[in-house]
Amino acid sequence: MVPMAEGGWNAAEHKLVGRTKYPNIVLKQGSAGPEMWRKRQRYISDTTGDLRRFDGAIIQMGPGGKAVATWTFTNAWVCKWEAPDWDANKNEIAIETIEIVHEGLALNGSGPTPPRSKHSSGAGAKAAAATTSAAKQAAAAAKGGTAAAKGAADAAKGAAKSATDAAKNATKAATDAAKDAAKSAEKALNKAVGEATKDIAKAASKAGVENFKPEVTVGKDGIKAHVEGDFKKNIAGVPVSGHVSADAVANKDGIKAKASANAKAEAGPVKAEAKADAAVSVSKEGVKAHAQGEASAKADVKAGPVDIHADASAKGRVDEKGATGSVDANVTAKTQAKIAGMDVKAEAGAKVHADEKGSHAEAGVKATAEGKVGPANVKAAAEAGVTADSKEGVKASAKAEAHADAKIGNTSVTGDAKAQVTADKTGVHGSADASVAAKTEQKIGNTTVTAEAGAKAHVDEKGASASVEAKAHAEGKAGPVNLNADAGAGASVGPEGAKAHAEVSGHADAKVGNTTVSGDAKAGVTADKTGVHGSADAGVAAKTEQKIGNTTVTTEAGAKVHADEKGTTASVDAKAHAEGKTGPVDWKADAAAGASVGPGGPRAYGDIHAAAKEKIGPVTLNQDIGAHASVDKNGVHTHAEGDVSAEAGGKKVGAQGEVSSDAAPKGKFYKNF
Repeated sequence: MVPMAEGGWNAAEHKLVGRTKYPNIVLKQGSAGPEMWRKRQRYISDTTGDLRRFDGAIIQMGPGGKAVATWTFTNAWVCKWEAPDWDANKNEIAIETIEIVHEGLALNGSGPTPPRSKHSSGAGAKAAAATTSAAKQAAAAAKGGTAAAKGAADAAKGAAKSATDAAKNATKAATDAAKDAAKSAEKALNKAVGEATKDIAKAASKAGVENFKPEVTVGKDGIKAHVEGDFKKNIAGVPVSGHVSADAVANKDGIKAKASANAKAEAGPVKAEAKADAAVSVSKEGVKAHAQGEASAKADVKAGPVDIHADASAKGRVDEKGATGSVDANVTAKTQAKIAGMDVKAEAGAKVHADEKGSHAEAGVKATAEGKVGPANVKAAAEAGVTADSKEGVKASAKAEAHADAKIGNTSVTGDAKAQVTADKTGVHGSADASVAAKTEQKIGNTTVTAEAGAKAHVDEKGASASVEAKAHAEGKAGPVNLNADAGAGASVGPEGAKAHAEVSGHADAKVGNTTVSGDAKAGVTADKTGVHGSADAGVAAKTEQKIGNTTVTTEAGAKVHADEKGTTASVDAKAHAEGKTGPVDWKADAAAGASVGPGGPRAYGDIHAAAKEKIGPVTLNQDIGAHASVDKNGVHTHAEGDVSAEAGGKKVGAQGEVSSDAAPKGKFYKNF
């Protein structure tokens, strides 16, 4: 039973006749034998030519083994074969189970049976076998009666001649009578066809069919009929129009018929179309039939700011091979509006497809918003979707993101956030991210200060992490001093644990008279699962340069300090350089000293170096002396050396000496003549 609800009629629901379904035939016995096994093998073979169906019968037995009812089934094939459980430990009867699928079951003698298969019939094979057996028995009996038949043959010849003459006369009379009857029958048939055609035309006119053209002809080729027409009708207030046509032929070869129709309807924004055709033929080869159709509808509607589009279509075909069909539907909606200074756009849609291979459906929605809210510029977007597939299962996803930025005085602020989630057969997966940042810049006196701060957060199935950062920079001038400073700090937490850091640095330099002074300092500290780590550095340096008479003097001095978890080191250094001219003497001198303290212990050093050159007549005198001293954990170390030479006319003579606390004194005299 197929229920159908008719629009506008609520008194009851129509109960239509649908397809009859037959259960499979299940056989259980000790052994089925080779015949059924061969039938099964036809459908698990790679040779398509072996795919032959069969007919069969189920006989119900009564008392004394007498058949009381016979059920026949058609177009069957063995779809399942279960062997026994081969268990040598059990003492049980081995039972085979065979399952047969078929296309019709009927009780013999109760009316017409379902159409039989065009394939070879099992019942026919049995009948042929029975006929062959009877023929063999008749042949045996005939052999014994050959002698009697020979005597009767002569008598039969005379009788046969008389019978032949009588048959000829009877045949002629029957032929003449048949011709007269055929003419009368043809006239009567043509008259009946004419009257039936008029009745059909009247019925079609009442049904709203226009341009109806029924044509029926009767001839040697059989009966041919053709009918077609256009129809227009108002169904439940909806105008429907279309065209129908049909053709049929009946002759000695069988019956063939085909029909087709199409229709259109329009109700407001909805437009629909449908078309169908069917054909059937009955001949000695069996019954063949097919029917197919398709329908579609679409609508475009504007409801305020919303534009809606929908369309749907369906196709189907039924023939001797089975039934196929598909259904498709689609709907979309779009809107755009101005809401409180925001431009909002949204779209939504859904699709569905189904056929004999499976079904697929999907639906989605997305929206965007952009505009200004107070001093803030805002952008946001979101979308979500879900799909359902008969093979791949159900999947769903959704995501959203937003951005905002604003300028408040000297400060710029931005914020971002996004999140997404998916779900499928592997589980649910998602993540979320958010961040905010601020930046400001201002002038305080002669100093420009810039500061930035921000925070971020992330969450997914692996865990959550968050971080915050801040940094500042100042640069300016305070009197003769140029200065700049930086500071930063941050912290984070996540699957790897918590971390934090902070650092600060500064620099200053100034020019005071002939002296340039600069200083640097920085410090930093970090903390994580390994512990707390920090370091600090500071340094100061001064450089001066001046002219005293004919002498130029340059001096430099500096100090540095470094500290971390390994220890502290400090050092101080100073050096001076002087050069000039005193009378005929050109001279220069250098001196340096320094000290440091650290994990290697204290250390100090001193260096001095002097050189002079004097021209006395043709003689040039050169003097070069130097000394070095250092103190460390190994003791005091000293070293001094000197070189004096005189040169005139390309000839040179001199002396060199060296004294060290770590070696014996050295000296030598040299000349080149």
